[in-house]
Amino acid sequence: MQMLWSLFIVILLSFSFRIVQSVIGLIYKQHLRFSVYYWGIMVIIASLLIKNTYIYSFPKNLSTVLPLFFIILIVNCLISRSSGYSPAGRFDRFNFVIIYPVLEEIAFRGLALPVLTRHHSLGKFIIRL
Repeated sequence: MQMLWSLFIVILLSFSFRIVQSVIGLIYKQHLRFSVYYWGIMVIIASLLIKNTYIYSFPKNLSTVLPLFFIILIVNCLISRSSGYSPAGRFDRFNFVIIYPVLEEIAFRGLALPVLTRHHSLGKFIIRL
C-alpha cells in the first residue's frame, strides 16, 4: 500500500505544473502567465517541509563549474528560439532557460527521487525491464 501511495505522489509531482496551471487558468486567467512562479513556490515549500531529501549547496569548486554554467545558459538561450515550446519575449525565454530547469530539478531530484528510493522493490522492478 505504501508503494502505491509513493507512486501516486510521484505521478502527482510529474503533472503538478499542469495541475497548477489548470487551476490558475480556472480561477485567475490574468495570472496564467505567472503559473510557473506559483508552481515554484509550492515545490520549494514542499522541498523545505520534506527534510533530508534535498541538499542545498553550491559546488565545492565553483570557479570550474561557472564557465560551464554560462556555456549551458548561452546554448539554452539559442536553442529556446527554435525549440518546440517557442518562448516569445524575454519573460518567456527567462522562464524557459532558468526558472523551469531549476524548479524541475527541485521537483524531481529533491522530491520524486527520494520518494521512489524508499522502496527497493521499485528499483528491482525497473532493473528487470
